[in-house]
Amino acid sequence: MTNQNKNFYEIMDKYYAKLDMYSKALTKVHGGSNPEVFDVRHLFERIETELKESDQEEINLDVEFESLRQVTNNYTVPTGACEAFKGVYQMLSEADQAYYA
Repeated sequence: MTNQNKNFYEIMDKYYAKLDMYSKALTKVHGGSNPEVFDVRHLFERIETELKESDQEEINLDVEFESLRQVTNNYTVPTGACEAFKGVYQMLSEADQAYYA
């Protein structure tokens, strides 16, 4: 495993529980006014599945991170968003950056 991959896995380990909890909560609280949170949740679940099922050396999350950047407008937090919303986008952005580092 390369250092960049190691950093990505460390970030995902660090943020996994919060991302899981908050991305689920966002769908319930903000899904009506920000329907993209359903896509964010789905893409997070795809990343989670890929991490669990793939060999760490062969993981390819290009489609998931490209889709996340598109759906979130490069992790741009909507005006008036709550701290959980900001946190999810920030954590996903950090994971994205570490994946491509």
